[in-house]
Amino acid sequence: MKTYPSKSIPVDSLLTPPAGMPELALEVRKHGERVVEKLLSIFEAKYWLSFADYMQFCLYDPEVGYYSGGMQKFGPDGDFITAPEISPLFGQCVAEALAPLLKKHPDWSICELGPGRGVLAESILLHLDMLNALPKSYQLLEVSANLRHQQSERLHKLDLGCEIQHLDKPPEQFRGIILGNEVLDALVVERFYFDSVGYDLQCCIGMEKNKLVELTKFAPEPLRHTIGEIPNIPKYNYTSEICLQLPAWLKSISSGMLEGILLFADYGFSQSEYYSPERSDGTLRCHYRQHAHNNYLALPGLQDLTAWVNFTQLGEAALALDLDVVAYTTQAHFLLGSGHLQTLDLNKLDEKCRYQTSREIQTLTLPANMGESFRFMQLNKNCDIIIPAMQLRDLRHQL
Repeated sequence: MKTYPSKSIPVDSLLTPPAGMPELALEVRKHGERVVEKLLSIFEAKYWLSFADYMQFCLYDPEVGYYSGGMQKFGPDGDFITAPEISPLFGQCVAEALAPLLKKHPDWSICELGPGRGVLAESILLHLDMLNALPKSYQLLEVSANLRHQQSERLHKLDLGCEIQHLDKPPEQFRGIILGNEVLDALVVERFYFDSVGYDLQCCIGMEKNKLVELTKFAPEPLRHTIGEIPNIPKYNYTSEICLQLPAWLKSISSGMLEGILLFADYGFSQSEYYSPERSDGTLRCHYRQHAHNNYLALPGLQDLTAWVNFTQLGEAALALDLDVVAYTTQAHFLLGSGHLQTLDLNKLDEKCRYQTSREIQTLTLPANMGESFRFMQLNKNCDIIIPAMQLRDLRHQL
């Protein structure tokens, strides 16, 4: 095992938030103690975990993982705010873009992956109802029991005449639209490091002298082979991530689809941007109470861990499954391409609402905010439809 410019943290400091961040509430600390206890028991049996296994434990352990617990994750009182939480305009634009397809295919359903609190589903359904374009059903694929409860409370009271279904596995015999907003960034990643002489090393998490530490070992063959196929990746003193599970995950999501569209929205880049020399410490980030930082050893199970999406990898995985990569664009161009924002008459709003709506539009569309860094990709299976909103600016040449 070789060390590299790594992080470490004493076990008794694991539940201490990084500087400048709020202290843990009593209930959260108690949950954190259970997380640490289970993590230490794992390291009693294993000397180290690959970073992917560590991330899997922190996020998805069925007993103590971040997404298994009942802590507030979304919105101003949570750890991060997604586009649907910023403004219902996001969901309205998505609905506006999908409405023509649903009117043409009344037997189609929508399946949303990782729907959070149901905020996006709510804004989409309300706007589709206004457009007389409700789907046959709206399905929600969610692993968190707590979030499923929040979704049910929010959506069943709408009473729109659209069947709401909760799923515990990807849909079968599905016709329609599979929608994933900020889902890909939640897939676990491997973290790797090229040292000063170009050795490709796998980043791991271990326990040494009562400290949680980041270590490296020679990359196993599957990881070495995959990163070896990335063209022009910097080979010296360079750290980054790769999502090895993405191809299998996409297959599991799409295999039960008979015909339809997969629409993904997330923050990310093309592969050449993702592995640029300037991004020498990767894209991995942590989110805790509206603070973004890179101390992924702290607060295990209590903070979100996320990596940006390599959309080139997503496109290649899609082609390997005989899916069509139909379009790739920025969030700003998708939202503007939906045509919905252009129909808003801000002059009819009072000054406070006009200011708030203007700020929301700027946050969603300006390049310095979410407009450029968030991307949309459309994949098709057994159909030749292009969502009109995806055509304003097609960036597939960047992939």
